[in-house]
Amino acid sequence: MIQELPIIESNTDIDKLFPDIYTNAIDIDEREKCYQERATGKQVRVLGKCQQTNTSKAASRQPSYVGMVHIILADSAILLYPFGHPSGIRSSDEIAQFEHKRVVVVGKFVPRAGPYNPNLQGLIGPCMLTVESIVRLYPSKAILC
Repeated sequence: MIQELPIIESNTDIDKLFPDIYTNAIDIDEREKCYQERATGKQVRVLGKCQQTNTSKAASRQPSYVGMVHIILADSAILLYPFGHPSGIRSSDEIAQFEHKRVVVVGKFVPRAGPYNPNLQGLIGPCMLTVESIVRLYPSKAILC
């Protein structure tokens, strides 16, 4: 039997997959399991709109795009790879194919990740640790990945 991957479309989905280990009434063994999953991630499908990340340091500056991509969810965004990870810079062909389109990303997700290099300052938040596939999501098509 093939197990379906969980789907993330909003912060509510993230909260369901990664319960808060301090506010939920769970035993010590379950708390340790939740803590490990938060650190190592889970295999998921993320549904959202693909968009390049503006890497400009100040809101008043001109936008700066270097190929980093995030997926816009209903109420937040998810980076593809931690900030500064070499694979986080996507090819111009991939960006042209998926930018501003709804996509399904399959890979390992963590609810909070810091920069790839601990000596870098950068974005901290939910991200994909691995990306197995990115597929454009058409309104009339079923999710096949």
